[in-house]
Amino acid sequence: MPIESLPGYCLGPLVGLAVNSALALLCLVTWSIYAGYHPLKPLFFFYLTLTCYFLGMTIWGMQAGEAWISRGYQTMLVALAWLPASWLYLVNALAETRWKGILRVAVATAGVLTLLLLAVDHPLVLAPRLLMHLDGKTLRPESLVVKPLIYALDLGALFFSAAFLLRRSPWAGGHRPQWVWAVLAGLGFWLVGGANDILHAMDHPWALDPPILWVTSIWLSLCLAGAVALHLRDLEDAVRGSEEKYRTILASIHEGYYEVDLKGDLVFFNQALCRITGYSSEEMTGLNNRAYMGQATARHVYRTFNRVLQTDEIVESLELDFIRKDGGHRFVEVSVALRKDAKGNPVGFRGMARDVTARKQAQDNLLKKQAQLHSLAKEVIRVQESERRSIAQNLHDGVGQYLLASKLRLEQLSKKGPPELLPEIELVISMIKHSLADTRSLTAQLCPPALWELGLKEALSWLAEQARERFGLEVSLEIQGDPCQLDDEVRAALFRCASELLLNVAKHAQATRSTLSLWGGTQEIWLRVGDDGVGMDGQSDRAGRQAGLGLFSIRERIGLLGGRMDIESEPGQGSRVTLRLPLDSTDQKRGM
Repeated sequence: MPIESLPGYCLGPLVGLAVNSALALLCLVTWSIYAGYHPLKPLFFFYLTLTCYFLGMTIWGMQAGEAWISRGYQTMLVALAWLPASWLYLVNALAETRWKGILRVAVATAGVLTLLLLAVDHPLVLAPRLLMHLDGKTLRPESLVVKPLIYALDLGALFFSAAFLLRRSPWAGGHRPQWVWAVLAGLGFWLVGGANDILHAMDHPWALDPPILWVTSIWLSLCLAGAVALHLRDLEDAVRGSEEKYRTILASIHEGYYEVDLKGDLVFFNQALCRITGYSSEEMTGLNNRAYMGQATARHVYRTFNRVLQTDEIVESLELDFIRKDGGHRFVEVSVALRKDAKGNPVGFRGMARDVTARKQAQDNLLKKQAQLHSLAKEVIRVQESERRSIAQNLHDGVGQYLLASKLRLEQLSKKGPPELLPEIELVISMIKHSLADTRSLTAQLCPPALWELGLKEALSWLAEQARERFGLEVSLEIQGDPCQLDDEVRAALFRCASELLLNVAKHAQATRSTLSLWGGTQEIWLRVGDDGVGMDGQSDRAGRQAGLGLFSIRERIGLLGGRMDIESEPGQGSRVTLRLPLDSTDQKRGM
């Protein structure tokens, strides 16, 4: 630290200059290779600073003239002013701290001291007048204030760094890393060298002869180089440990893991992926993904990889058909993410692969069963409607005809029979008329002529008119366009559900008005019945079990056809029941 007692020769400073120049060059080369390793930048800054320090010491030690002596001494003091900022910067990088404020103070202080040393010729800063050392051999400029300030800055930064490294807890991994002791050893010996040079300048008997600060400065350089090497080794050990843990986890999971380059060649994978594809590890290495995919699947993968490369998005689920080595097929759900190098450049793709063949087969079986159930439901509706038509026909041709014949016969008897029997005959005739009306009504409900002869629109219009006549319920009919063309089973299901819903409104909603709407497209058809009644409370029924069974039966009937029922209702705000039925090609027949 104190440089006043340097001898008038330059062998030691020249060694320090050579060592630190070589270390700075080596650090610069290493930095160009490991650009992502941040401590190399402050280490290079430290070597550059210490090289300037030894350069100034060498020029000053040559004692070649007053100008050279002043410039060399000035260079040394500037380097010493920047030295604390350089090692604080390095310790900050090694310890992964956030010393932004402390570093700004150190840099600002060094900058101010540098400006003073370069711009002011004054004994308090750096006077051109030369003084003789106590050794009687070496001349130096006078600096009464700035030089002690620089020494105080160096000591303060040294003790701060040492205290931090000794007291910091906890360190990563739970123990103090070895690079800490390398830094402390370098700073400790440098402090000893500075103390020795101070004692030597004071002609103290404890001091070593000659001064040793240049030796301890070289030692500090080597110790900090060792600290960075130990820190890098710790990082490599941690990376190897993480990689081993990473590989162990990948080997133990059931899902496949893959990494491919930009061409799609496998560069890393786990055994689960081998089990999925049926290839061995040796066969999988370097294998292109097209080898276990069909052409259509490979084109789909190419488009997906290209999109991920262009947008850097993550594809979480992509279902593919893998062709195993034995020719079998496996359905696999994969994810895709972009792989990048340390500089952020794309180098390939990675992701997980999950065998979903069993799930796919279960889904296919479920779809088949749903299709079978759908067909069965249609067949049930068809049989029901056929039975209803048969019953309606029997009522019309059997009971209806007998009632009509009985009415006509009684009317003839009323003209010929005894007058005292006339009231009784007229009463029976009246009863037969009511029975005929009920029979016709029942026949129409069982097999509404409008539904089978005119279509669903006219059948719904007839249903609305029946609601007005039977229950006094004003029904507003809304049919938007010609939504789609339906087969007999779907038409019958919609008509029966509309009839049930209007009956439910009339009996339980306490409503005066209702809306009956029908609309649809090529994929779905909607039927909605709304009212201005009392509404329903949550999921409870409007009027107990009977209404609930009606809604339940509608839900089940629609569900069997692949549709669903939605209920919107609030107490006192009325209700809206919407039925949605999907349509397929078999549903789109002529007439609605």
